[in-house]
Amino acid sequence: MAATSAFLHLDADYVVYGAGAMGMAFVDVLLKESNATIVLVDKQGQPGGHWNSAYSFVKLHQASNYYGVNSKPLERTRGDYFSLASRSEILAYYEEVLRDFMASGRVRYFPMCVCDNPFGSRVFHSLVDKQVVYRVTDRAKIVNATYMATIGPSLSNARERYEVADTVEVVPPNALPQMQQSYDSYVIVGAGKTAMDSIIWLLDSSVNTSRISWIMPRDSWLMIRENVTPNGMSELALDVMLAAQSAASVEELFLHWENIGFVGRIDQSVTPMMNHCAIAAADELEKLRRVTSIVRMGHVLRVEPGQVTLQGGVLSVPGAALYVDCSKTPIAPHPPVKVFDGSTIVLQTIAKCQQVFSAALIAHIEIRGDDEDSKNELCTPVPHPETSQDFVHRMIVSTRNKHAWREAGLDSWLRRSRLNLEAHVPDFRHNMKLLWGLLRSDYASALLRGGVSGVEARFCESLERLLDHQHSPHGGPLREEAPQGAPRREEAPQGAPPRREEAPVVKCSCRSARSGLGASGAWRSVRGG
Repeated sequence: MAATSAFLHLDADYVVYGAGAMGMAFVDVLLKESNATIVLVDKQGQPGGHWNSAYSFVKLHQASNYYGVNSKPLERTRGDYFSLASRSEILAYYEEVLRDFMASGRVRYFPMCVCDNPFGSRVFHSLVDKQVVYRVTDRAKIVNATYMATIGPSLSNARERYEVADTVEVVPPNALPQMQQSYDSYVIVGAGKTAMDSIIWLLDSSVNTSRISWIMPRDSWLMIRENVTPNGMSELALDVMLAAQSAASVEELFLHWENIGFVGRIDQSVTPMMNHCAIAAADELEKLRRVTSIVRMGHVLRVEPGQVTLQGGVLSVPGAALYVDCSKTPIAPHPPVKVFDGSTIVLQTIAKCQQVFSAALIAHIEIRGDDEDSKNELCTPVPHPETSQDFVHRMIVSTRNKHAWREAGLDSWLRRSRLNLEAHVPDFRHNMKLLWGLLRSDYASALLRGGVSGVEARFCESLERLLDHQHSPHGGPLREEAPQGAPRREEAPQGAPPRREEAPVVKCSCRSARSGLGASGAWRSVRGG
């Protein structure tokens, strides 16, 4: 960083690095539930994080009803859980949210600025003029909302992952709507939701499936959108839990879940190895299944005119070809660290695959004023899953966290939070159906002895049984993969990466769930969680 004569000093209760989805959700709760003053710092010119660089045809993969911030609806119609906001709608929404923040008089916003050590520094500088350097008062807490940052495909160079000949055209999905010519072949590289979105865009643009090839290193399990809604979840809850009891392995569990419509896959003859919490509607799955040229020969090594060399062979590509690179994982895997560590808060997912809700809840837990250990007990990180085994493990840790939230008296806030998917679950008539189903199942004794906590404990035991003989790619048992380490707190030199402490291993067992609620307590728990 260029030399500077002095800092520009700022006074605030919090300095928040990152005005993406998690940072905005956190700040919103601070503003609505406390008198805190906030300095909001972001490297981009407007709020919205990765949505600023996303491809124009992307939409939310979850319902708009539980995305954004708690205080402001994003959905057009209340109760429409199939409304998926577009990129432009989301960016406009965050502009409005930011205006609300600024109107409070308690938020100062610094776009085009960056902190070189968001784990421990209160110093940040302008990207436009690095001689402009700000320092926030020492009493301010540091909130790192960049740890789980999503990297859009337009910001990732395919040449970092495989060789590309100079005469070959490889583009991110952002380039598709700007095409000025037709191609004989369209080759989609990648197996995730970005690749699926790109294929659906091509099909909706009347590209014949015979001209599309899909390089899919790993197949993926997908959650079915119609059943990842409040109604769908209420209807399937019992079957999801019963499947865990009857399955003999994680693979068999997903087959059971597929049979009830909870998850799906592109090809029913292939067992998926990947699970990134991606969501697809039933009609989207049908569209994707129309693509017959699916190449399962591992990762791409080299792309050159007329052919692609992969780990397991060579794919011939006829005519003029456009390669659409979707191979970058949007959310890079990060080791879980302590959410609360001294004067620093590191925003992470604490409910499986629900980043913005997690950020809002962390803010509420911060405002409660508990001691650090108590706050961390409510915020065991739930890393983004990579595999089916990961997905099951994350479900266990999420369930454990939910039990801790109830024990801490957070029920009322959870029911009011629009970002909490479970707060949208329908009224008691549907819950009564669930209650009756539980009483007629193997969960009956657990329900009567421990209410919803007893049912969750039994469910966790079933899932843990499936993971007992499974191991992560790193060789450790997945059910113990919930460390809570922390970066060191001292101010690092500008430009130097923060050092990390080794983290202890934390069990994710739900067997500690309290019992003794009785039948009436069970009913209250099933009604309100």
